[in-house]
Amino acid sequence: LNLRPPPRHRNLSPPLTPVPSPPTLTSITMGKVSRRGKNVSTPPIPSNPTDSPPTPSPSSPTSFNPTTTLLLTFLIASPLILYYSYLYLHLQSNLLRPTVLQSDPRQLLVIGTQSSGSTEMVSNLNKLGLEVGHEDQESLWSFTRDGTVSWIHILRFLPSSPTPPP
Repeated sequence: LNLRPPPRHRNLSPPLTPVPSPPTLTSITMGKVSRRGKNVSTPPIPSNPTDSPPTPSPSSPTSFNPTTTLLLTFLIASPLILYYSYLYLHLQSNLLRPTVLQSDPRQLLVIGTQSSGSTEMVSNLNKLGLEVGHEDQESLWSFTRDGTVSWIHILRFLPSSPTPPP
């Protein structure tokens, strides 16, 4: 049984040396000392008023150019506007075909488990000419006129209240 106190460890870190104080704001603005403590010459003062600092050009990043902003907005937003216009024309306008609502019955519902090849099933059914979506029943903004292939739609067929055990 060892009843001696644990040995005291010596402080092995090097002794602290005084840190030089950072240059003051006035010495930086006056140009006397840099951040590393070196002497710096002061910038030349313009002798006549025509040597003033340059003003930012209209094409500099700090200036606001409404033409450029409108052009960029148009270039970014136009593909999205065209995409939603295409979907509206084909799915909701009744110009090219009648609208299918979510409450309308569908011809096909394929139910499987996760990772059971449902994406491949959708691809094959679309090649056969059926308009089937993958895990989607929103017929107003996606092409699911004929039905859907999904594992989550099994919840439709579960009872709303649990059955008591026998």
